[in-house]
Amino acid sequence: MISLFRRNIFINSILLLPYLVLIRIKSLVEPVSATLDDYDGLLVRTIYQAIGDQALSQNIFAILILFLDALLINRLVIKSHIGKENNLVSGMLFVLLVSVLTQNLILSPEMLASPFVILSITGIFNSYNNLKSADDIYLSGFYMSLASLMYAPLLLMLPFTYIGFMIMRSFTGLERTQHLAGWLTPYFLLFVTEYYIGNPISWHFIAFRQGFGLFGVLAKEIGISGLLVLIGLFVVVLWVLANFGNYMGKKVIAAQKRIGILYWFMLFTGLIAVTQQHVDHNLLILLAIPVSIFATFSLLDMKNRIWPELIHLFIILLLVIIHLELIKLAG
Repeated sequence: MISLFRRNIFINSILLLPYLVLIRIKSLVEPVSATLDDYDGLLVRTIYQAIGDQALSQNIFAILILFLDALLINRLVIKSHIGKENNLVSGMLFVLLVSVLTQNLILSPEMLASPFVILSITGIFNSYNNLKSADDIYLSGFYMSLASLMYAPLLLMLPFTYIGFMIMRSFTGLERTQHLAGWLTPYFLLFVTEYYIGNPISWHFIAFRQGFGLFGVLAKEIGISGLLVLIGLFVVVLWVLANFGNYMGKKVIAAQKRIGILYWFMLFTGLIAVTQQHVDHNLLILLAIPVSIFATFSLLDMKNRIWPELIHLFIILLLVIIHLELIKLAG
């Protein structure tokens, strides 16, 4: 299967959609509706209302979002030249990693935010050695701000975007103002809308502030399954850190800078995990963005092509076991 997505051709990009349907078939056969929380704001509620209350329609929309995510990730990797070859494996691994846990089968605010997060990172990447990058600087802030309107903890990504631009270019005072304007625009438009329809405009910042709690995700009462997920995440992070030199080796400066920004993104995603009380498994959707790219580097560097296929088969087997509940875990 991985060999199929090694080739960067249009038909293979389209094949990501039936691949997504197959690995998320449980969400279509046994659909589960998403539930809104008190801290979900007007934008998220409007999207849910537009989609409808039916679980099946929500899960179909989730598949379409992940398909868009896969296309955006593949485009990000190919255009930024951070890999050794142009391929579609990163997008395939992203949708696979996101779909393993049943908690990620539902339509969540994190999933709604994910395309805008990828677009924001793309804007940062595009600004390297680009004298006419005002659009990218503004839109990067605009997209990440939209993502934070979907999922409030992403407000913590504000310093990440500034760090990203400072890594990629000489980030002048005017450009910093342009980027901040991009962040402020969606909130200004939302507050004007909420004022016009008579809604309170303070919900978002209250939810963000009240969500703080040191090691919030770790302080929850987690069962065996939750503990295994945390252990798996810890192993993945260690593996990515251990391969830092391999990912950076024999890369041009631009590619090294972009890979470094992906590490910064992982760091800030980790900050969200340990400082927000209502974080759950859905945050894996955002963490899977850099992890899928790094995993592609490791898999395609293997000299024996049978190993990537076996690893892919193992993840598929793990997905089937979890989705069919062949192994019962307490908690």
